[in-house]
Amino acid sequence: MLDRYIGLQSKRKIFKKMDNLEQQFEEEMWGIYKEAKRPPCRYNAGYFRNMLIDYGGRETARRLLGTTEIQEGFTQLYLCNRLDLTVEFHVLQPRFEGLFTTEERRAATQRLNSVGFAVDDKGNLIHLTK
Repeated sequence: MLDRYIGLQSKRKIFKKMDNLEQQFEEEMWGIYKEAKRPPCRYNAGYFRNMLIDYGGRETARRLLGTTEIQEGFTQLYLCNRLDLTVEFHVLQPRFEGLFTTEERRAATQRLNSVGFAVDDKGNLIHLTK
């Protein structure tokens, strides 16, 4: 119980340092964590949750995009047809463009492209046809 309390205290400290756009992104990251637990995915992303507590939404996204490995969460969400719940999808939303570097957005694009999807200029998930 104490660990959970300490984690929530850390989250509050991180949240206080954010600007409004970062707070919106943070809220979305917690929203995708909660939504992924529901049907049809029923995916409990414990590692992602811990990262959100420790680093906040923006830094969690940066860390996940900073690796060439495709994370288990991305794979699970792809398998249950919910790429709209991925960090990559949210990083590419037009309203969050200013939070991420060109390289981070490129990594998100490449990851989605690798499974045949993209995000258009309006923030819609689209299937790429060959």
